Amino acid sequence: MRYISTTQLQRDPKSVFGKAHFQLILSNNKPQGMLISQEVAEYLEKSGLMHQIREELWELHDETTRKTIEEARSHSSETMNFTDFAEEYAL
Repeated sequence: MRYISTTQLQRDPKSVFGKAHFQLILSNNKPQGMLISQEVAEYLEKSGLMHQIREELWELHDETTRKTIEEARSHSSETMNFTDFAEEYAL
């Protein structure tokens, strides 16, 4: 993966955009974010993947959802109908 600094991004954004589909933005050698090319961003938005990524990130950071999923996984390795799951855990 290509790395760029926040300074590079601030000083010459035109040279930074378009060089790679994904670039990790660093500040003081620590990751601060990611730059995604316009082409990839448009594809993610049109395909619905951006919405799915946002939803997954929300679920990762929602304590209730995480606990519910962990609890459900610890009880059984069998799959469950989502409607039954939602009723059992009052979702």
